[in-house]
This record gives sequence, structure tokens and C-alpha cells, in this order.
Amino acid sequence: MSNNNKSIITKLLVFVCLILLGIVLSQFIPRENASKKKPSDDFNQVILDFAQYKADFYQKGDIEGEYFDEKLNCPQYLQKSMDVHSSFFECNPLFYLCKTEGVEKFKNYDFQFLGYEFGVHASFIVKYLVAGFAFQLKLKNTCASTYLPRNVYNAGPKENSDYLWDNSLENVYIDKNYINNLDVAIVQNQKIENLKNPHMPALNLKRDKMQEVCSLRGGQLLQSRYFDAAVNYPSLVVNKVIRKFPYPWTKRRELREEKLEAHCLKNFTKECDKKNYVYHSDYSPSWIGIYHALGSHMEYLDNKFYPPANLKVSSYLIAKEDIWNKNFLRGSNAENGDIKRYNGMNREYLEKKEWAFRCQYFK
Repeated sequence: MSNNNKSIITKLLVFVCLILLGIVLSQFIPRENASKKKPSDDFNQVILDFAQYKADFYQKGDIEGEYFDEKLNCPQYLQKSMDVHSSFFECNPLFYLCKTEGVEKFKNYDFQFLGYEFGVHASFIVKYLVAGFAFQLKLKNTCASTYLPRNVYNAGPKENSDYLWDNSLENVYIDKNYINNLDVAIVQNQKIENLKNPHMPALNLKRDKMQEVCSLRGGQLLQSRYFDAAVNYPSLVVNKVIRKFPYPWTKRRELREEKLEAHCLKNFTKECDKKNYVYHSDYSPSWIGIYHALGSHMEYLDNKFYPPANLKVSSYLIAKEDIWNKNFLRGSNAENGDIKRYNGMNREYLEKKEWAFRCQYFK
């Protein structure tokens, strides 16, 4: 055998030995991140079950009534003695964080809470670590809005067909309650720890600010005609007329006499004691399940048909017998807004003006 052939064989043997040595050593070199291993199907199922469990918890909120029984101790998230309805805690990041522990045991695994952030359309993103694997849950607020059925509707206070319209090609959802301070803080990526009065409506925002908040939530500022549709029982079109009813919870034209306490549970007006007001409540429910259709706070409504008429006046500032405490009528948030042509009257209602707002969504 020639020297050249011996040299080639020797080099090949050395090369093979180096490869084998590398393979053996690689088994003993520690990996920096064990989580790069592909998790087993069983482990994946545990994470999926945990995700479903936390999503259900987020949606249901305080079903045990712990807040009202004063069993919660998390003042950085939930202030004590808030006058709120239990629905406030549904799909609520404050309640979720209040009940979240640093490490949570689930199916014999320790889930470590790493933190949270807010994503697109006000989604609540929570981060966890389990068995070396980091993951996050994206929790959407499915509690806030309700569906407006497809139908023909008639907007405005007149009984004729001046403002006849339909939503036959739309899937429209409307916020059940007013946008509150927590909702605004979330879309603005503010800290929600120690947030002042998170349960109270965001009042007197400028129109462009209200539009911005709704846009960041994935919607738009609630339009006046959609509000009218949501508060008036639908009826068939007869001679180009859709019947309109003055009150959102009944088809009666006149209200029955009732005790003030019963009235205030249904429609919070000037006669009701403001100290007894419950935020995020179910006052004045409509046929699709939005609240504060009358009473509570004045509400800004984007009026495409007649822009100056943009305010639902009925509120805790207006007496129950006042003409403003009926469906369809609009005031104006402007000092000298011309509303006579819209309402058929130009009655002055009060000196003080304040307004809440809500959003609508096309899905």
C-alpha cells in the first residue's frame, strides 16, 4: 500500500473518531433551555384544560359573591365598598388579578403567574410558566355586548318613515353598559393597579376621544339609530310605519302607578336617591338586554341623520314625569344645539349637562 493511501485512510479514521466523540459529548452538555423539548400530548392537554378553566373563570366573575361578603383582600385591584352590580366582575381583569396567586396548582402541575398585558381590541393577555414551558392566554371580553337582531327599524321621535332603515346585512353588537374608567384605562395601556373609580362611567369625553376608545375596542361610537332600535320593541311595517313605544321595558303607552322604590329599580330618575345608585346595574333594561335605556346618566349618541341631536337626556337629573323620560327624544351636548326640527319641540331641559357613552361593533 502506498504512503498516499495510508495517509488518506489515517485522516478518515481521525475524522470519524472526532464525529463519534462529538456525539458522545453532546449527551452530557447541559441545555440552557429545557423547554425547547417538544411537550407530550398529555402535557399539551393539561395546558389546554388549564386555559379553558381560566377562560371560564374570567367570564363568570364573582359567582360566589366574595366581594360583597368582604372575603377579598386586594385593594390594589378592587376598592372596598364599591356600589356595583355583580356583573361588573364578569370578564374583568381586576377581579382576575385579585384572585390570581403567584403559583397555582392544577392537575399536579405548578402554574406560575408571570404577568399580564393588554392586546388588540382590549384583550387581556396573561402569562404563565409550567414545567419550564412559558405560554400565554388571550382572554377576550365576551360579556360586554349583546346582539341586535336583523330587522327593519325606525329611528327618531316621529311616527312616520322619515328614518326607516334595516340592518339585514349586518351582525351588530351593542355594549350593555356604559364605558367605564377601567375600559378607558385598558385601551390606553394605563396601569390598572390602584385605578380610581374603575366602576364609574367615563363622563364628558370629547367626541373624538370617545371615538378613539371605541375604535381601540374594535368598534365605533354607538349611533343614535342603533340605540333607538335597541330600546324599542320591534314590530311589523304597516303603511310604512313601525310602531314606537315610549318606554323600553313595555309596550304600554302609559305607565302604571308604582311605589318609588320599584320605579327606581327600573328607571333611575331625579326622584331616586343618588346614594343608592348601583353602577354597572340592570336599570331600565331593553328588549335586547342593554341597560340604562332611560334614566341613569345622559348618554352621547352619534346621530348620522341629524348631528346636533346627540344626547339621550333622560337621566338621574330629570324628573320621571318629564317629557324627556321617553324613548327617541334627543337633546344636544352643545350649548345652542338646534334640536327643534328633530324632536318637533325645542324645550329647555336643564342647565347641567353630562354624558356617558357606549360602543357598537360589527362582527
